[in-house]
Amino acid sequence: MSATQRFARPVSLNRLEAAVIAVLVTISLVLGWYGVNRRVRQAHERFLRLAPEITQALERYAADHGGRYPYPVPPTQRPVGLSDRYIKWDPAWGIVYDTRAARRGTYNICLELLVPNRKSNFRRLCVVYRHLRRHGRAQPIPGTNNRLWVVRRNGKRMPPPAAAKPKP
Repeated sequence: MSATQRFARPVSLNRLEAAVIAVLVTISLVLGWYGVNRRVRQAHERFLRLAPEITQALERYAADHGGRYPYPVPPTQRPVGLSDRYIKWDPAWGIVYDTRAARRGTYNICLELLVPNRKSNFRRLCVVYRHLRRHGRAQPIPGTNNRLWVVRRNGKRMPPPAAAKPKP
């Protein structure tokens, strides 16, 4: 048999080799799945620890500003006016501060956790009344790994910050 014919044939594995490969692939998949779920679980635990602290900081801010909460900002950024005096905000937390219109000039003030290692989906869970009522203290929400924490229902918020005027 020539060298080209020997390499042209498919490699056949005996049963032991095939079983070892199957076991290794299975172990790799299980460990990968466990690692991702561990990160999600740690994010949920961190959110449950941080949400009450952030709520207290927001309540102190509102008390200092006539009962008005900060104006919302893009996801994971520090709310406008919420300085280090209130809380040292870290964008790495993956927590979104959000306000959504409720009724008669009031707003639902919420925190939403963006789950790590997933496509960064800000789902605006604060809009859905059902989520506010049933899942407002970081309970699991069917169909998403994000969690919701309701700071205040029907609260007032600060007006939008004035846009910086361009220099002439």
